[in-house]
Amino acid sequence: KGDVARSAAISACGKAIAWQSALVLCGQGLHDAIAYNAAISACGDATQWPWALHFFQEMGQKQLQRSQISFNAAVSAVEWPTALEICQMMHYSLIPPDVMTFNSILQSCAVAMQWSLAQDVLEQMRQCQVTGNIITKAMVSKLGLSRSLRGWPLDGLVLAVASGRSVPFGDVVY
Repeated sequence: KGDVARSAAISACGKAIAWQSALVLCGQGLHDAIAYNAAISACGDATQWPWALHFFQEMGQKQLQRSQISFNAAVSAVEWPTALEICQMMHYSLIPPDVMTFNSILQSCAVAMQWSLAQDVLEQMRQCQVTGNIITKAMVSKLGLSRSLRGWPLDGLVLAVASGRSVPFGDVVY
């Protein structure tokens, strides 16, 4: 019961961007993957990526099972070169990337202005048969890569968003 409460408190600190408080709670002991995931996310939310990476690596050192949640929390917390390394580790762990993984990497590419890399990420997303969502569409628009998605199921919606046309939120494009 204490671990669940501690994990919830760590998550709450992350949402409040009170990462120092989250670190204090982490210092009281992280005993399971849920607590580590909360710590990684809290540090990521506060843009304290070195700490997020520390907890992700410590998880491996303690031989705790990393899940898709663990990898996604780490990928979204770090800068693009490290995000790609974590994605490689995800591949070697036989955990498939999902739309959240790819969106996090696209966001990192946008921040670092890595347009070519973002195109490669979109191609990898296509090869993995991962369907984009509204966040993917926003990232593609932000990166100016709408042409890269021609022929994708979400192409029409991406082009509408990129051209500034209004698209009802409930519309699903396949």
